[in-house]
Amino acid sequence: MLSITGVLLAGCQDRNPPAAVGPGGEIPAAASHATNACARLSDAQAAQVLSLPAVKSHPENAEACHWDSGQPDTPFPILNLSVNAYGDEASAAKLFAATSGMQSKLSRDVNAALGEKAGERVPGKGRAPAGLGDEAWLQLDDVAGADTALLVVRHAAVVYTLGVAGIGSTQGLADRLEAAGRAVVSRP
Repeated sequence: MLSITGVLLAGCQDRNPPAAVGPGGEIPAAASHATNACARLSDAQAAQVLSLPAVKSHPENAEACHWDSGQPDTPFPILNLSVNAYGDEASAAKLFAATSGMQSKLSRDVNAALGEKAGERVPGKGRAPAGLGDEAWLQLDDVAGADTALLVVRHAAVVYTLGVAGIGSTQGLADRLEAAGRAVVSRP
């Protein structure tokens, strides 16, 4: 849910629209592997991030994919991945800056609207993983009692946004999400 923010922000930029998903859920051949989000992370890698035995991928379009348990009665946790390729690094850097700060602002505002007192939760705790893309930001948050995680990576003119919602426990999640981010960026 939260990683879709990057896709929404990217939609405001002047660039080509994403390729449509075919009627059977397939990504058209014209979508390059570089922007085909579902091809950048295997189901096994997504399952590892979510600490689930298996997951099902759901392509939204060539630039966005999400994974969940595949069970209609237990849709959470969810891992989202969006891939936003730009023609220049300056545009990608602007999206990185906007997206990497989004979760802190959202969690603060939502928790305040629900009457949470400052100090009860500590939103906005994050770190910049070393050696991941040209710049990266990883953050775990609590939005209205739901644990979430966001990893935003800029690699040249591409911004990768990985988000986890409804995980329940964030123990070890930062390391698993960072490993997934490294896998996503390393794919040609």
